[in-house]
Amino acid sequence: MESRSHATGQLIWILLFFAFTACVIAALLQGAMVYSNLTDVLNDEFSIHTGLNYVQSRIHSGDAADCVYVGEFDGLSALYFEETGDDGVYTTIIYDYGGSMRELYCEKGAEFEPDAGEILLDMDGVEFSQTGSLISVKCISGGHSGSLCAAVRTGGGGGA
Repeated sequence: MESRSHATGQLIWILLFFAFTACVIAALLQGAMVYSNLTDVLNDEFSIHTGLNYVQSRIHSGDAADCVYVGEFDGLSALYFEETGDDGVYTTIIYDYGGSMRELYCEKGAEFEPDAGEILLDMDGVEFSQTGSLISVKCISGGHSGSLCAAVRTGGGGGA
């Protein structure tokens, strides 16, 4: 009789051990899923905020009369920055193509395909609009979005 109760006691301890192990594994899996989701959100937020800060810095650093304006680049919403160099006028174009914010520096009027631009950040979309001297930018990444409005201090309002 005593050996039977001893075996039952051992069985209970083994079952408790497996239940505890299952709880620990479930908690670890839940923690891993939370960490993965949090990492995805933080990466999306990083892309959005970095993109917005970069565009805002570019607008303010390239701010000269009629040198910063919104237009289209191969049918895509784009932000243009023009500057005059010793040997001509050059344009920097910021736009969204292929899931990335891209930047292209070229001679004004040069023809390029959208994939020619350098990838700045991976994101789902970038949209630009302009009303007078106010430029609006919206960045979208992973279902999250952020936007900003920046005033072109010298008037802006150029055209593509």
